[in-house]
Amino acid sequence: MDNEVTIHRIEYIDLLKTFTILCVIIGHVIPEMNNPIKTFVYSFHMSLFFVISGFFFKSSLNITCRELIVKKSKQLLLPYIIWTSVYFFLHHQKFDSISNVISIIRNLWFLPALFVIYFISFFAFKKLKNIYFALIFFILYIVMGCPWGQSVPAFLIGILLNSKYKSFNKYQNKLLILSSILFLICLVLWKTEYYYYNFELISLDNLEWQIPNILGIFHMAIGIIGSLFFFSLFKIIYRKNRVCLLFSNYGKYTLGIYVLHFLIIYCLNKIILKDADNVNIWIYYLASTLFVYFICIVMIKLIHKNKYIKLIL
Repeated sequence: MDNEVTIHRIEYIDLLKTFTILCVIIGHVIPEMNNPIKTFVYSFHMSLFFVISGFFFKSSLNITCRELIVKKSKQLLLPYIIWTSVYFFLHHQKFDSISNVISIIRNLWFLPALFVIYFISFFAFKKLKNIYFALIFFILYIVMGCPWGQSVPAFLIGILLNSKYKSFNKYQNKLLILSSILFLICLVLWKTEYYYYNFELISLDNLEWQIPNILGIFHMAIGIIGSLFFFSLFKIIYRKNRVCLLFSNYGKYTLGIYVLHFLIIYCLNKIILKDADNVNIWIYYLASTLFVYFICIVMIKLIHKNKYIKLIL
């Protein structure tokens, strides 16, 4: 392979993870769908998480299928079950319709999605072994509208970046320029509601070919292009100063922050938005994002002090 990355922690990627989770937080702090900040972060933020996850996938091929399932169940599924139960308890008054129940279950959708994509990627690369068979498998998985298939291409881009890391370093400036141009063009056309569009070429209801949803394809494309832009940007601009080192050090808490931030935002809204008329909304968005971020870090550090309780994150 082309100089694959084997380093356990890469500081600029940890900083990139911090940036991404801040985008996730502010996207959930802002309730208005057409807010320009929300529109911007919704164009790429979850795709970027999948690219980063794919970048570190290769080490999973060094363990058995059983070890992978056990490891990822503890890391992803256990926190998902525990914290989804917590959110059920907090929103118990909203169980008046199936849509509200589904909405709560989907709060932490990234965790089961990443679990499934890890598993199918492990199967494709380790069990099928032939790269062409693996490629056919991924294409079928995506076009048939299988669970979270929309996020598979971003995960595969992360795997590719790792396997071609030497080439990425060589052409990072050109990649930054190209991706920035394409990203800006896409942003002109992007609307927040497009985030909820998916696509499938084969309907699982009747197994018939159908015209793909162009907005679903656009959603996938802008996410990948934006992810490549920020991946290249952070690689180039990263410097070992105090601010970068501080926030890159917190990159290792990203998964825990993702799980906890819903809870902190819920409590914050209950306290502050009761008197919303006296709050400058833009100051509230910015201050709330940073407050939620650092409170999550404090909570994670406290939780990690107990070897049993830390299993929930």
